[in-house]
Amino acid sequence: GRQARPGMAWQGLAALLAAAAYANTAWDPPPLAPGWWRPFNGTWPDVVPRDLAAAVLGPNPADRASPAADTPGADTCAALGPGARVYTFKHGYGQLNNALIATSHLFFTAATAREPAGVLVPRQYARAAGPMWDLGAAARGWACVFWSERAVEADPRGLKVVRWTAKEAFLGGLAPKNGSLAFRAAFLAQLLRRPSEALRRAVAAVEAGPLGGRPYAAIHLRGLDGRCAGPRRWIPECRLEAPTLPNGQAVNSSDWCPMSSRYVAAELARLGAGPGPGAPEPAPGRALAGPGPDGLAGSAGQGVSEEGTRPLALYLAHDARQGQEVARLQREFGARTRARPAARGAEGVEAARAAIGVDMLLLLRATAVIGNPASTVSTNVLAVRELLLDEPRQNMRFGPERAGLCALPPAVGPAAARLRR
Repeated sequence: GRQARPGMAWQGLAALLAAAAYANTAWDPPPLAPGWWRPFNGTWPDVVPRDLAAAVLGPNPADRASPAADTPGADTCAALGPGARVYTFKHGYGQLNNALIATSHLFFTAATAREPAGVLVPRQYARAAGPMWDLGAAARGWACVFWSERAVEADPRGLKVVRWTAKEAFLGGLAPKNGSLAFRAAFLAQLLRRPSEALRRAVAAVEAGPLGGRPYAAIHLRGLDGRCAGPRRWIPECRLEAPTLPNGQAVNSSDWCPMSSRYVAAELARLGAGPGPGAPEPAPGRALAGPGPDGLAGSAGQGVSEEGTRPLALYLAHDARQGQEVARLQREFGARTRARPAARGAEGVEAARAAIGVDMLLLLRATAVIGNPASTVSTNVLAVRELLLDEPRQNMRFGPERAGLCALPPAVGPAAARLRR
């Protein structure tokens, strides 16, 4: 049976989790059911990943009577009435994961609106993430999606496009009171597990090549263009599972921005992932154990190798801007990386986006993860892991009790208020 973790305040989504063995990061998950979010309307700030998980994961494939169980419901746009709202945002704000947060907030707003509403896929999303993940499949059966403004204008119902700025949509998605973090985790759990064939091949190549087909832990090193540390960063320690080091010292941005050796060593040991021989066995639970014979992530809770002495392989996801830190982590912990794109100009931008997509999927599929709490890459992926995994072995946790400890940037409150008008 599934037991709620003490202290979790996201209680509400557990009736939806049907099969523990299926709750992993395998590609192409069952589709979300029409209206899956409705049981949580009005209580989103108190929703827990565990409760939401059942709605997101769906039934165990073995329990499905036939493939017809995957057939999406009726046309979700048919419910829109005359003058119904269609939400979108204009311009851009930040990179790939900012676009994912802003786009998720559009779906959250449309899904929880008093009257049926739709989403117009923003151009920034289409440029940044469109080629990498199958948004249509992720939204099929529960959301009304328009792929062009021309389609909205041609609709005889006289639909009204509500156009926010990308920054407003992004900041609205960060406000904890509207509960969209839980919704975002559910939305991204569907989207990220539907990658393009190119991303699937790239992930498989890293898992089979540099990682040698072994279970692996992962570190996300992200400098945020030199702005990771300091007063500008407003999220951080409040999300850490272990806010102090074994010697009692507080963990701060000087640890998780450069992934200091003392912090990495302490977290790998705490997560049962090394470093060095004799890594402790983790508590029983459903932790991912790397790719299985079918190329998908496994579900055996292994923290060490079959001999019980060698640690997991270690993957280092990074943005190629902290060469000294990369070299240190490779030298001291044996971290493996992958070839970085060498293209320049527009081609280089696309290659860099794809590289982030591959890193996100490797972080998602890892047995254990040490993420950067100031990075939207880490927060998006680790929120999904907390939703999907019974025992997510990672350095960050989420939920309203965590959000209450986090000081939000001053712009979030006013932005969220404007969006609710």
